[in-house]
Formats: sequence, C-alpha cells, structure tokens
Amino acid sequence: MNSLTLNLMVGDVDAAVDWYRKHLGFEAVMQVPEERPFVWAMTGNNGAVIMFQSRESLSGELSNFADMPIGGALTLYLKIGDPDEIYERIKDDVDIVKPPYTAPYGAREFVLRDLNGLYLTLAD
Repeated sequence: MNSLTLNLMVGDVDAAVDWYRKHLGFEAVMQVPEERPFVWAMTGNNGAVIMFQSRESLSGELSNFADMPIGGALTLYLKIGDPDEIYERIKDDVDIVKPPYTAPYGAREFVLRDLNGLYLTLAD
C-alpha cells in the first residue's frame, strides 16, 4: 500500500472545502468541475488528504450511496502540531464534542464535529 485517502460523501462540497480550509488549514488540490459549484474536491494539509464528493456524484458511480445518510459511524484521527493552540483558535466557531484532554496513551487531543456530522479527533 502506498497511501490511504478518504473520500467522504457530503451535502455540499463547496461548504466542506471552505470549512476544512477555514478551521483546519486544508487547501484545495483539485476539484470537479474547475469552478464552483463543485461535485468533487480533493483537499490537503501536509500529508493529510481528504476528498469530498456530493451524494449525486458518488451515487452516480456507486448506486448504494443514493440512500445512505451523510456522516458515518467513524472518527477521523488527525495528527496536528499543537492541539491546545488550535482548540483556542477555533473553539468558538466549531462544534466541540470534547475539549482538550490527555489520553491514556499520552497524546494531547480534542474532538469536534464537522459541518457534515463527522467526528474528528485532533491530536499531537
């Protein structure tokens, strides 16, 4: 295996790109079409890559997704520099699920919910 990239079904690709840029520093890498409104976009921040795809676009490729709810029974675990600093910067603008804490395995982390209901743990 060379890499793993998430492709997340979202309600609004443009809004997902904007949210991840504003709050987590992800930048658009490529998108389809090239101008908004997007139906698919790839974003990145250092080595982390997340793709966002509209329900209509994804279910056109894989019909099983047509009736699936957006979000999922999973959490995304993102390694970042300083969780406390990022928490202080974004805490008033995002849905914080669990404020900063030190996990039993020693990592400093906090949990938030993104605009599509996905849970993200940000850790050092």
